[in-house]
Order: sequence, then C-alpha cells, then structure tokens
Amino acid sequence: MTLRVAIDFDDTIADQTSVLLPLMNWKLGASYKFEELEWDFFHKDPASEAAFWQIHDLYDTSYLRRAFPPVDPYAFPVIKELQRKGHTVEIVTRNAPKSHESIKAWLFMHGLEMKVRAMGRGRGGDKLRLDYDVFVDDNPALVETVAKHPTKRLIVFSRPWNAQVKTGRNIVRANDWLEVRKVLLGMGA
Repeated sequence: MTLRVAIDFDDTIADQTSVLLPLMNWKLGASYKFEELEWDFFHKDPASEAAFWQIHDLYDTSYLRRAFPPVDPYAFPVIKELQRKGHTVEIVTRNAPKSHESIKAWLFMHGLEMKVRAMGRGRGGDKLRLDYDVFVDDNPALVETVAKHPTKRLIVFSRPWNAQVKTGRNIVRANDWLEVRKVLLGMGA
C-alpha cells in the first residue's frame, strides 16, 4: 500500500519558531518563551499580528528562511525512506504562495526534493480538502476536522501549542521524527 503524506513546513520540519521568537520579542519589546506559546499566539492583538506577518514577509523577501534549523535531524532520513519506498511525500503549508521557492531551497539545502504546496494564509483546515492519507502537522485546529473524516489520519507533531490535543482513532501524537516513522510504519509505510 502506498501512502500520500502531507507534511507541514513551519515547526513540523523546519524550526521557524527559533528564528521567529527572538525577532518578535525584539520588535515588540516582549518576552515570549517557546514553552509558553499557544496556537496562533500572534492573533492576541493587532501589534503582534502585524509583527508576525511582517516577519513572515521577510522570510519570503530575504534569505532569512535559510537560517531555520530542522526541528529534528531524523526528519530528512525518514522522508527519504518514505520516498524510496514509493510513497508520495509533499510539503503542504499555510505559507503564502510566494514562499514556494524559498521553501524548496531550504529543502534542497537539506538534501530533499519534494513538491511544495504553499496554500496561503487561510485556515489550516483547507489542507484536509486535499487528497492525502496522512497529515503530519503541528496545527491543533486540524484535530476536530480530521476526527470527522475517518479516512484521513493526523500525526500531531508535538509542540507547546498543541500539548492539550487529545488523540483518537485516526489522530496520534509524535514527539520526534523517529516516532513519526514508527507511526507511519504501523500504517503500512
């Protein structure tokens, strides 16, 4: 059985928060801490939302995205193994379409060649309309929608903002990419 796997980019494969937080703290005179972040923390007020999107725009108009470290060095071998076995593995992200080239460059810099779908800054639930079997994502907002689609499966990549997510029949949690691999092997990958 071959699987179609959609992997989120920011904070699922690329650690954009390690670059974002210092910039947000500097720009806003704030002291956000990684362990305390909630999902979409930047929506709390207009100033933080404006700063967040300005920084995201900077990723797309400079080489700043290249500074993102991987979230886990095992992500790349796991993805390559899936590709070698014939599974379709693609990046599906809420980043703006203009981010496509810099995301592809980041992937290439880490030895990966894969399709990138930059869907825009809409709601993450739009991803679930796409034809994938498994989603690897840090977005806690996907859980409710995935739970209603028994043919879709979600591997929640653990981050502070999704710590309260409840797993279920088609929703599992992975703390790192070796756990992602283990879950995917259990699904027949």
